[in-house]
Amino acid sequence: MFWLYFILFILLIVFIVAIVTLVILLKTKVPFVSLPIKTINKILDLISLEENEILYELGCGDSRFLIAAQRKYKIKGVGYELNWWALIRSKLNIFFHQAEIVVYNKDFLKEDLSKADYIFVYLLDSALLKLEKKIIKNNYSEVKIISYGFKFPNLTPSQVLSTQDRTNNNKGLVYIYNL
Repeated sequence: MFWLYFILFILLIVFIVAIVTLVILLKTKVPFVSLPIKTINKILDLISLEENEILYELGCGDSRFLIAAQRKYKIKGVGYELNWWALIRSKLNIFFHQAEIVVYNKDFLKEDLSKADYIFVYLLDSALLKLEKKIIKNNYSEVKIISYGFKFPNLTPSQVLSTQDRTNNNKGLVYIYNL
């Protein structure tokens, strides 16, 4: 009888996580897709961050990018994540890596991003359009934005770097914006 209750309990948890993830996906229209650590390391090799400066990751998922950036560049990391499953994974990763990173369960579109020196995003076009409007409206002119895989619809990147050997497609491109 114990095993039956245990299995039902596990199924209930899986069901709740799936429903919450679906609701957040419908609300944000941005799925949680984790970057491979190999790609994260390539991105960090291509860019340069200053020690003790603040890196925000918008839609930080499991925070692996922030953790790797903190280890490599000794930055201060701040993440925003709405997906509860990704947030739990993020908190666990931060704990197990003993990283000094803060992650908020808040909508970054409603938050003040002006304290960031760098902003990293791996977001779809629809989310980038909303973020672009926020950036223009709030005049984040001192912030360097790093976007992996997708570019802002109306902003011109100052650099386009590639994590791949071939640069003839959009896959693996890193867009740097100096506003």
